[in-house]
Amino acid sequence: ASEESDLNGSLSEQCMLPTAIEPYDVVIGEGAMNHLVDVRDQTRQNRAYPHSAGAATLDRARALLRQGGYEVSDIVIPDAEPGKTITVANGIWERLGNEGFTRSDAVVGLGGGAATDLAGFVAATWMRGVRYVNCPTSLLAMVDASTGGKTGINTPQGKNLVGSFYTPAGVLADTKTLATLPNDIFIEGLGEVAKSGFIRDPEILHILEDHAAELRAFDGSTFLGSPLEDVVAELIERTEYSNGDFPTVRHQNFLELFHCLLPLFFYWFAISLFLSNPTGNYNLTEKSHDSSSAPHGLHALLI
Repeated sequence: ASEESDLNGSLSEQCMLPTAIEPYDVVIGEGAMNHLVDVRDQTRQNRAYPHSAGAATLDRARALLRQGGYEVSDIVIPDAEPGKTITVANGIWERLGNEGFTRSDAVVGLGGGAATDLAGFVAATWMRGVRYVNCPTSLLAMVDASTGGKTGINTPQGKNLVGSFYTPAGVLADTKTLATLPNDIFIEGLGEVAKSGFIRDPEILHILEDHAAELRAFDGSTFLGSPLEDVVAELIERTEYSNGDFPTVRHQNFLELFHCLLPLFFYWFAISLFLSNPTGNYNLTEKSHDSSSAPHGLHALLI
């Protein structure tokens, strides 16, 4: 990995991820989204079509693209899993057709994991494949959904049953967007980080252990510019590299198996805990932050 200055002078880390399809660039750090036009310029797209909602982050992405000379359209999608349906995808296809979206244009997925999954799926299927860039705005999306070219939508029969592996032109993991996350949503993303530590990179587990207290006390209002931001950036880089490299189908199947077995471990842990203390007097965690009024990330797609 190498470090380079973004347009605002802050540092971000850039690495090349090898995949079973083709390599792609990942930029990680505060200000990473400023590279959005740089990534898109590689293919000389005529227009960019933003997909979905996301306050300040969406405004920032829109401004960057327009400054780069691109025509921009916003397409708002439902939050989280309800946005990953054939109905939503069909609405996007209709919008792209009506606005004359061609193979010289590109898709930019801005938001959480559901948004980047849908953006990739639309990019993979429109005109038999157009280029796309992911801009994940939650920790879970940065370390899982936006990496490895995973795209897909849900059906009534199950999650992600329709989709493909379709490599993005780039992934821009801007840690500035993590400041919008409440504590519990940030902690949720650490579970995926730990999984990669168990499977591919034990150093991830050491970092999690060394900084457990700071990670557990994550507060978005004080996150930017703190030492914790560098720690999180390293965790994202290590996890993205671990998840982005799928040299064999066996490795991918192992990841899916781990997804299935991990909940069983927690069930076992909960049952063992109850049997050892049936009175129910547990004190395992600190009181979580009240996230009822906090934004759960920015769920937007940029196309």
